[in-house]
Amino acid sequence: MNNPHVNAAVQLPQRHLRFSTLANKITVARLAVAVLLFVAMEFGWWRSALLLFALAIASDAIDGYLARKRNEVTAIGRILDPFADKIVVVGAFVLLIPEEVGVQPWMVVIIIARELLISSIRGFLESVRVPFGADIGGKIKMVLQSLCVAWILLVLGAGLRTTVWASYITLALLWTTVLATLLSGLNYFFRATALLRGAGASAAAA
Repeated sequence: MNNPHVNAAVQLPQRHLRFSTLANKITVARLAVAVLLFVAMEFGWWRSALLLFALAIASDAIDGYLARKRNEVTAIGRILDPFADKIVVVGAFVLLIPEEVGVQPWMVVIIIARELLISSIRGFLESVRVPFGADIGGKIKMVLQSLCVAWILLVLGAGLRTTVWASYITLALLWTTVLATLLSGLNYFFRATALLRGAGASAAAA
């Protein structure tokens, strides 16, 4: 019996199966930067952590641009790029929980749950040839999460942990980020439901 997943992979253009593209190398480097970031956070080197986090986020924009500009969008890149993003951002939130700067465990659970749900939905839809790319809500969510982590690292690095005005900004960013994460997850879920219904209707009509 033929395996449809294997057949689908065989039918991909050869350029989509390449690994050693410049964009993919930058993505892998981002994972290495993530390790250094977590080490810096663990030891309380907040200024170094901020620089490493900024480098990781910048590399996300750079590898995506290069992949499109050089026509080097690959299957492995589509897997590695969001994986690296999640490792950097979610890992940073997890390590910020013990710092008592407003990051609550339940907030991080919501962020992780959203990412797991959307990754599962996207993996299933794309396995049945239904495109499911990021939308503006997902991009806004990513910007807010990155801004929130960067701000907290800045607060810690500048010794503003107990400053009232900095605490208010931190809480506002955290709550906005959690809300955007929830809304983005719900939007993706309803989009996926609509796509599945549409695909089912088309199959029934055929």
